Amino acid sequence: MNIPQPLSQIVNKHIDSSSTDKNVSSFFRKDEQSVSLNNYDELAFKIKTQIIQIRSQLKITEELKMKTKMIFKRIKDLFQKQVETCASSQFKFVVVKDLR
Repeated sequence: MNIPQPLSQIVNKHIDSSSTDKNVSSFFRKDEQSVSLNNYDELAFKIKTQIIQIRSQLKITEELKMKTKMIFKRIKDLFQKQVETCASSQFKFVVVKDLR
C-alpha cells in the first residue's frame, strides 16, 4: 500500500531532483490518468496550479474589460464634444445616430 506524502514533501522532492529543465517538465507533463487515488497530494498540487492560472487569466480579463470601458467612454466623450462643436458652428442641423 502506498502511503500518501504531504504536498510539501512532493514539491521539495521534485525541486531537489530537478537539476535540469527536463526533470521539471516531465513532472508537469504526467498523464492525468496515471494519477492514482493514493497520490491525492500530487493531484491537489495540479489543481492548485490550475486555479492560480485561472485567477491570473481572470485578473487580466478584468483589466482588459476596464480598459475597454475607459476607451469607449473616451470615444463617447470625444464624439459628444464633436457633435456640440458642429451644432454650435455654421450647421443648422446635426443628425446623430445613437450607437448603443
